[in-house]
Amino acid sequence: MNRATLLRHLRDEIFGPRAPRGVRRRYGLEAEVLVLESGSMLPLQRPFPDAAAHPILAHIARTRKWTAGFSHAGSPMVTGPSGGRLSLEPGGQVEYSSAPSARPARLLEEMIKAGSALEEAASATGLQIITRGIDPVNPIGAYPLAVGSERYLRLGAHLAALGPAGGRMMRQTISLQVNVSWGENPMEEWTVANRAAPYLLALFANSPCYEGRATGHRSTRAWQWRSLDPARTGLPVDASDPVEAYLRFALGAGAILLGEPGEDVRPFGDWVGGGGVTMEHWEDHLSTLFPEVRPRGYLELRGLDALPIRWWTVPLTILAGILCDPMAREEALASLDPPSDPLLERAGRAGLGDAEIRAGAERVWELGLAGVSRLDDGEWGSLEAIARDFDRRVRTPGPPASEWEPCDTPGSGRPQTIPGDPGAHEEAGDPVGPVAVSSSVRSAR
Repeated sequence: MNRATLLRHLRDEIFGPRAPRGVRRRYGLEAEVLVLESGSMLPLQRPFPDAAAHPILAHIARTRKWTAGFSHAGSPMVTGPSGGRLSLEPGGQVEYSSAPSARPARLLEEMIKAGSALEEAASATGLQIITRGIDPVNPIGAYPLAVGSERYLRLGAHLAALGPAGGRMMRQTISLQVNVSWGENPMEEWTVANRAAPYLLALFANSPCYEGRATGHRSTRAWQWRSLDPARTGLPVDASDPVEAYLRFALGAGAILLGEPGEDVRPFGDWVGGGGVTMEHWEDHLSTLFPEVRPRGYLELRGLDALPIRWWTVPLTILAGILCDPMAREEALASLDPPSDPLLERAGRAGLGDAEIRAGAERVWELGLAGVSRLDDGEWGSLEAIARDFDRRVRTPGPPASEWEPCDTPGSGRPQTIPGDPGAHEEAGDPVGPVAVSSSVRSAR
């Protein structure tokens, strides 16, 4: 295996294959939630060797007959009838990964059912679901490692050597990831997604608090990601040759899954050409890279704070509009500046409070909604309606979605406030204000 082999693999398998004209794209969502004890507001204080040991996974397996097993990363999981999976992250966060679907309306139905299952299981087991980008209450010391697979042990040791942000990222942050299969022009779609990424971060930023205090960042989750390991995060984009740029990025990142545990981590490029490194090692290494947009044989947008269940499909709607509609994609290329890490940092710190970021975010929002309205073949109507409801209730009338304040936290004697869940504001035109989080979250309707 050599550099040319890896470059060819990226071109043919990771940034491709292109979808023929007329073939339906596939879409997917990976939505994470924090799980805390309702009384103490602490994370669950034990490791989870299998799905039967975790209250939520065990309850869903028992009551809904989902099948227990383990993910590729060694995490306990349960699989539903659609093929979607609930699995555990290192700190005990619960992630629902949908099955890929060419039918957006079917994907919406699946996410509603998954949200309802999470909601019911949390209520039945005395737990509370939190949907901010980072735990707003607890310090990192409250979090034991909930999943002790080799992958997470190696990743944790590597990131701990670089600073405290790695532990917070692994154990306390949650995100919403959007997956879209490649169309006829993957390179153009890659460029557009990376240009839109900082603005999408700002649009959905909702984690301004940590340990009960304001951090000065609209997305504290993004701040932790920016701080943990610059060799495997950020926006590794070069419009002149995107695949070559991504190869350099991948080869320069530390190969945390190679070598003996405890050895110094060397860049993956140091292992290439020396023998003993296989394509499986390379593919595993690619899964340890965490850029804002990641190519995986499809496009994965990673850099969004978690959202309340009701709004899970909103970022998908906007991203699909600007990627899948040729007119929107062309306008995005013409009007959005090339991405940069400083722009990404500003988006996470200032959010929509930065005038330039706000203008770009408005452009992305408008292009996304216009694009998806042209895609609608009977499949996008319900998802578009949810996005327009988000626009009416959250984004436009009151504070922008990134200004989710104050830092009232569960267990502080005051309700945690999460603007954006309009359950208490159903009257048409009623501006959204803060609403208290109950022990269960509202599912999409």
